[in-house]
Formats: sequence, C-alpha cells, structure tokens
Amino acid sequence: MNRLEFLKKCQPYNKMYHEFFGEIPIHTEYVATYDEYYLALQKAVMEKVKLDTILEKIEKPDEEGAKYN
Repeated sequence: MNRLEFLKKCQPYNKMYHEFFGEIPIHTEYVATYDEYYLALQKAVMEKVKLDTILEKIEKPDEEGAKYN
C-alpha cells in the first residue's frame, strides 16, 4: 500500500485510538511496514490496548548526553 492509501485507511482508527488513549500513535516510531502497522492499529483499537503492546517501538538513542546542566 502506498503512503496516501495508508494514511487514509488509518485515519478512522487514529480517531478512535485518540478517544481511548488521548494520543495518536506515530507510525514512524514502530518497526513495521504500512500493512503491519495498519493491522496492528486495527487490533489495538478493537481490543482497546496501546499499540506498543502489539508492535515493537524503534529504540531512540539515549538522550542523557543531550541534557545541559
């Protein structure tokens, strides 16, 4: 699926997810293809669970070095 198709398909699930959890997950923060992410988002909404319980998040570098005292 292309990016535009993906965004259109995710839109209603993003709205429902936001109603449940007060946030919208960002697909670039997860290790998944568009298809995998879409199916996981659907499942998260239907089961009313956070997406990160279904998909693995991309690890961000430690921000400890970025702090200024």
